[in-house]
Amino acid sequence: MKTNDVPIDAQQLTDLLHYRLSASPSRAGLRLIPERELAAALGIARYQIRIALDNLVELQVLTRKHGSGVYVRKVPDPLPQGARGLKRWLSLLTADELFAKSRTSPRLKADPSHVRLRMGVWWQSLYPSESVNLLWAGAVDQAKDLGHDLIFHDMAPFESQEDKTRTLQESPDFLHCDGHLILVPLAQTYFEAKGERNLPAVFIWPGMCDPSLQPLIRIDANEALTESMRHLAEAGCRRIALLGLDTSDQAVPPFIQSHQRRFDPVYASTTKSMGLRYQRSAYSRPDTRSAAEAVHFLLSEGEAFDGLVVADDVVLEHALPALEARGLRPGVDIGLITFSNHGRALPPGYRWSRMEFHPYQLGRLAVQCLVKDIQSAGEDLLSFSHQPQWISGDTHRPSNLVAAGSRQPSTRIC
Repeated sequence: MKTNDVPIDAQQLTDLLHYRLSASPSRAGLRLIPERELAAALGIARYQIRIALDNLVELQVLTRKHGSGVYVRKVPDPLPQGARGLKRWLSLLTADELFAKSRTSPRLKADPSHVRLRMGVWWQSLYPSESVNLLWAGAVDQAKDLGHDLIFHDMAPFESQEDKTRTLQESPDFLHCDGHLILVPLAQTYFEAKGERNLPAVFIWPGMCDPSLQPLIRIDANEALTESMRHLAEAGCRRIALLGLDTSDQAVPPFIQSHQRRFDPVYASTTKSMGLRYQRSAYSRPDTRSAAEAVHFLLSEGEAFDGLVVADDVVLEHALPALEARGLRPGVDIGLITFSNHGRALPPGYRWSRMEFHPYQLGRLAVQCLVKDIQSAGEDLLSFSHQPQWISGDTHRPSNLVAAGSRQPSTRIC
């Protein structure tokens, strides 16, 4: 705050507070500094401060909470700088100086009548992912249904962690949005950028990630892999391989444990718990050549697999020709279970056994949780794990299991 060399009356102070609050949508629910501190800093009588605050209470912009202080009830509509000569007073009080300083600023439950929220979405489009596309489609539809706005920011163009953090810190939307949806690979960037600020956020990811992030909306890919292997084992498969999606180009912080071979620890522990000694995994990019090389790798050493979990339906689309060229027909020569996004057309010619996910519904749920976080000041906010749906087809029971088990792997790459 600046020393007040120019007198300011209660009405002018009301306008100043109104203007600063209208430019601070992310501060809804926060507590203002005490009246005595505001009066001392501005060099005016405390009764004038009280009149200005009372004016904003009458407008339902502020609310008094007995024994606690004055809180922002809702963000008011913008007030022009020129109103009543407002421009001359702006140097007296900044938005940051208006709010109580604490490591975790206390919040008041937001007024449900503050209908339209602005929520930032921070993601990175480093490779095509139908799961992420469906995720955001669900989020957009849910926000539209609730009458709120989503502002998308793609962080993929920024290569280094420092660039991403700086971009986030300097973005007007980062501080001025009411809350944020954070794609899990950007969690570290978010924490570094926000510092000690109290910014409502929900983390979201359509796959495996660090469950310690809170609140977290995610797909339980661990459960999907474990259940897939169990169904294959019950169908008689004893050499179960894993084929996943290669996401190694993503700049994912190590602590999130969502890197290229992210399924391997679960795959290894599940194999051991089932008493299976066979372990072979490969990761493919979403193209035919990479998928063919991954299939070749799985068949290049030791015994051929008789069961296969494909942890992405896009990979299945590209890997199927390579499997068929080797004479490995799903449901005949090998058992195969794929992860599948609800509504996506799988390759024709088979009744696919699959673990089906609903990333679209996950996106809708994430927006619901973020709105609840904003309106309840983070009280009792829970994380959610979306469980896959098992759909039994024909491909997980290999009818020629004995023949598939005696097959010698080919070295030809399709």
